[in-house]
Amino acid sequence: MYHNQLVYLVEAVRKNSIRKAARSLGLSQPSLSAAIIALEKEVGVRLLVRSSRGVSVTPEGRRFVALAEDIVDKSAALYGLYCGKEGRQVQALTVATNPSQVTARVLRELSPEFARDELRVTVLNFAVEGCVESVRSLESEVGVVFITSGCHRNYMLAFQESQLEYHRLSVRTCCINLGPKNPLYHRDTVTRQEILEFPLARFVEDDLSFLDFSVVTDGVGLSHNKRIFYFNSDSAILSFVAQTDAYKIGYSWCREDYEQFGIRCLELDPPPLPLELGWIKRKDQQLSPVALQFVETLTRLFGA
Repeated sequence: MYHNQLVYLVEAVRKNSIRKAARSLGLSQPSLSAAIIALEKEVGVRLLVRSSRGVSVTPEGRRFVALAEDIVDKSAALYGLYCGKEGRQVQALTVATNPSQVTARVLRELSPEFARDELRVTVLNFAVEGCVESVRSLESEVGVVFITSGCHRNYMLAFQESQLEYHRLSVRTCCINLGPKNPLYHRDTVTRQEILEFPLARFVEDDLSFLDFSVVTDGVGLSHNKRIFYFNSDSAILSFVAQTDAYKIGYSWCREDYEQFGIRCLELDPPPLPLELGWIKRKDQQLSPVALQFVETLTRLFGA
């Protein structure tokens, strides 16, 4: 089994055509078809059904094709990250972060310094548990996390078990982010009961996330919202809040960034639990020069 055979197979499936795949890859149709047939013989599984309408994956070939797609995509990602022009190594940085404008702010600050470098930066949005796993598995070099006082001990244990270093930066509280279409927009403070009347926009995560613990008081928490919209990126949440009467739980570290979207930060009454901002790395991993620049800028902008 050769890697190019997997590439041919995946391209044929994605194009739904042997002919289109061959054209896309710059091959003759018989050559590509023969490579896939040879692959089927080697693995002993018929992978594709060919017809006048194109190709389709056989039931027994679905798992093989799914794994082949994963291999091909990850190989392409590795090449894009580490093989620049003439084989030069490309600088790369992957950051796992709780959805917020904090990481975006740091990267904006660093952008002029990176202007002449050949660089690949990837930002992955996770809850804290996802950041831990991403850094532990070396998918990400650095993780940016927000931790409430109520969950602090549990996360410190999780960092220790995963052999991660935690670097505390500063402590503040959550706030409520509202757009101009929300009737509470011009208020300075809101209560939990008041905001429950409006839709909540939040990151896709479990219902017992650190944000739930940070804003619950007298038994009133985020799970009491009748209407909840889940998103997988902070920018999508901001766009939704800016154009509807929905609200989100935000971070006072990002007040200026939210205001650029026309979104205000309102204080909760009574105040929520303290929220701690920090970053994580593997204990046995020396940070790359790009990652060092990132954490130094993060510390300068958001440190106590």
